[in-house]
Amino acid sequence: MRCGPRLPVVLAGAAWALAVFVFLKNAWVADDAWIVFRSLEQVFAGNGPVWNPHERVQAFTSPLWFGLLLVPRIVSADVYLNVIVVSFGLWLLTVRNLQRLAPSREAFVLGVLLCVASTAIFDYTTSGLENVLAYALISWFLLLLARLAREDLRPDAAVRAVFGLCLAFGLILVTRHDLVLLILPPAAFVLAGRRHLLSVRKRISLGLTALTPLGVWTLFSLFYYGFPLPNTAYAKLNTGIDATVLVAQGFRYLEAALRRDPMTLAVIAAGLALSQMSPRGSVWRFLGLGMVLNLGYVVWIGGDFMLGRFLSYSALAGVGLCVLRLPVVLPRCLARLRPGASPRTVADATALASAAALTFAVLYPHTPVNCWRPRVEHTQALFRVNRERDFYAELNLLNRYLRPAADGVRPNHPFARSGLDFRDSPDLARPFGPIGMSGYMAGTEKAIVDWNALADPLLARLPADRDNWFIGHFRRDLPAGYLDRVEAAVADFLANTDVTTERLDALSRSHPIEPPELNELHERLALVTQSSDLWSTERLETILRFNLGTYEHLSR
Repeated sequence: MRCGPRLPVVLAGAAWALAVFVFLKNAWVADDAWIVFRSLEQVFAGNGPVWNPHERVQAFTSPLWFGLLLVPRIVSADVYLNVIVVSFGLWLLTVRNLQRLAPSREAFVLGVLLCVASTAIFDYTTSGLENVLAYALISWFLLLLARLAREDLRPDAAVRAVFGLCLAFGLILVTRHDLVLLILPPAAFVLAGRRHLLSVRKRISLGLTALTPLGVWTLFSLFYYGFPLPNTAYAKLNTGIDATVLVAQGFRYLEAALRRDPMTLAVIAAGLALSQMSPRGSVWRFLGLGMVLNLGYVVWIGGDFMLGRFLSYSALAGVGLCVLRLPVVLPRCLARLRPGASPRTVADATALASAAALTFAVLYPHTPVNCWRPRVEHTQALFRVNRERDFYAELNLLNRYLRPAADGVRPNHPFARSGLDFRDSPDLARPFGPIGMSGYMAGTEKAIVDWNALADPLLARLPADRDNWFIGHFRRDLPAGYLDRVEAAVADFLANTDVTTERLDALSRSHPIEPPELNELHERLALVTQSSDLWSTERLETILRFNLGTYEHLSR
């Protein structure tokens, strides 16, 4: 019996409904998102986009995500709900891009089902992290690649698509710098293949379009913070941990995903296979190369403590390849097995793949589809890798509004309570780790000394404790006298709006840090991050010396 012509339309509508339903059911906010929220609050407190009130440190990873979240914060102080709403809009945009990318409604349904079956992809459609912004931009990037891959594209339309591709490229870089490995190979291939359409003037315009977002932010970051990269990069890539140990942990990260979230690695593997089954000289082969480079980087840095977070970008690229290439590859495979196979047979094969994805999503334990209200007992750390959505069950949207807040405290979590305790204490500085909810609830006038160094410029330049770390949490020992120095600096900042070099020198003498080399290192850092005179020649020279490695010997 043949299906009616309306069935694909109904299935596409059902796919949209499923995408919306699973999003709302799984919406949550991670502890790390509250690091971004605290920096937002510092802006509205008049301290700028910083972590602690007295020093300019970029504790958030994604500049574009931070800027995007500033907009709803202007009208609403409910940062939790703000980030859910923004993430929802970006997820809808991602689904719409997948729909425009798909050559048929059946392929679109397959794409949605692969997404909702992947824990790595769907857990970070919310979470308060920048993943969902990257999803929207990567799916747009794939859509433009598909347009440029068409042989019948008119030259004027091709030029517009190339400019759009360069803009998407630039925005992705300012979302996460490390995503350059994923998108550079296909972007470079497309630009090389279309160079005959571009005059020298247009090539210059394309270069400016691609590099201006990151270039502008890097110049601002270098001037304002003193460094081109977020402090999180220096904290996680400057640990002193042996590279072979980190690579071994990176492979364990893949193993954890294979055992807890096999659909994600299956989608990545399918995408890589389909990319290599594309014709020679196809852009999709270069997208596959980008996926390999991205995965290699994830292994090299040791992965992450959040299950699948850094795999989600390649997984989404894999979904895009499945949506695009399966309808092309399947007829070839079927033609070899069954000469004269009809298009209906191809649609049936796509439907079978969709049914397999849906069956997995329904029957496999704790997928985005079948996990309703997460509980801590669902998470069992494997190689210190957790499914964070279960670990922070109190931060799930359903739990937040269906469970009453204990004593009126939201978020209802021990980390939040420790932050409130600090806020109400006479202390001005206190060490913490993790720092998300604790830092946010402590308010904007207290200093959180992050012993994992994500938000601390001095500790980020010291080696980690090799006996007391796990991936993403590279603990540093606090130097003698450092906490007293921070508390004195906060007190001085709150009492004086003008932080001069003389004041910083006085603090260094009255509250020294041991050993003397670290005291000198902190003096240089304080001049960069705490001085009120951003334009002083001494400060600008010190920034240059830091970025040339002049002071590296002090951290040893």
